[in-house]
Amino acid sequence: MENRLFEVLQQVVGFLQRQGIPFVIVGGLANIVWGEPRVTRDVDVKVYIGERTPRQFAEMVTREFAPAQLLPGGPDLIVSIAFPSGVNVDFLIAIPGYEEIVLERAQRRHLAGLDLPICSAEDLIIYKVIADRPKDWADIEGILTEQGNRLDQAYIRDWLRQFAEVLERPDWLERYDALVRKIVGEP
Repeated sequence: MENRLFEVLQQVVGFLQRQGIPFVIVGGLANIVWGEPRVTRDVDVKVYIGERTPRQFAEMVTREFAPAQLLPGGPDLIVSIAFPSGVNVDFLIAIPGYEEIVLERAQRRHLAGLDLPICSAEDLIIYKVIADRPKDWADIEGILTEQGNRLDQAYIRDWLRQFAEVLERPDWLERYDALVRKIVGEP
């Protein structure tokens, strides 16, 4: 892992721990644990901010990490900052329901000298299906290849069914099932 990415990760984890904010590592760093590692230049952290508003959380983040720049735009539930080193951090604000389960299911793993809560391989797949970018589907293939039959397919399919229905994307489940058949051999 690149030194500057590791340094930012240490700072972010320290900040969240000092503030008592529950968090879980997602995205490319979680993919390093569960799938076929690829280069990542950012840190994605799912955070549960409790009673704070996203604006209050964003203010806390910018005070802590000055001179990092708060990146403009983006959905209300993402606080993105750019460090002078070139590393970006996305704080993805957890919403009640499924994401509370993600936090509970997180598994402690040693990564870059830190003991971190990493989202489960199943939840990482679900997030990556919903993100629906080519690199996410490539990551899903890598996770399926590395984890094989160790994955809780019933859990994944149940949540994918729910998200596909709500977001009107039945193709997600069909595409995922085709990958599972191809790589793992399950129906």
